[in-house]
Amino acid sequence: MTANFQKFRVILLVVFITMAVLVFALPAGAATIDISVNGSIRNWVLTPGSTNENSTAVTLNVSCDGSSWTVSVMDNLDDGKNSTSAGRMLEYNATTNNWIDTGSILKANLTVEGGTAVNVTGSQVTLGPIDQVIGTGYGTVDKTRIPVTISQHISPTDIHLTNGDVYRAVITFVGVAS
Repeated sequence: MTANFQKFRVILLVVFITMAVLVFALPAGAATIDISVNGSIRNWVLTPGSTNENSTAVTLNVSCDGSSWTVSVMDNLDDGKNSTSAGRMLEYNATTNNWIDTGSILKANLTVEGGTAVNVTGSQVTLGPIDQVIGTGYGTVDKTRIPVTISQHISPTDIHLTNGDVYRAVITFVGVAS
């Protein structure tokens, strides 16, 4: 057997962290935004040689009292994840809750797409260490649900993990209102 995905499927874990950005010491009349992410992708079985997509597990809820707002995503390299894996899934030991710093990294970055809703324009980005806008909205919204699609391409030469470890990525969502 080879150490790659040529005859295997992978199970992986994607964890989402949400972050609402509120400006401290708000001037009178300043806009505020509250975002929350519902759902996560766990035990995602990926098919080698194709782009795997999940469009049902994650939704974004946005409330904003401003005239315009954006939601961005980034790989914030949480919990000491190494910078060479920014935007990509890195090997993770779920028993010890630690990144395997010298572990396997999937070749392709994750892509994240914010869907459209009333007064919301979504866009698709390639996940990386810098925040990139997946949704732009106009006008006041209250708990507007926005679908989020996560995609991962698996190369036939990506390493299949056989030691109980999983591939993992943490996606940080950032909301900004004006």
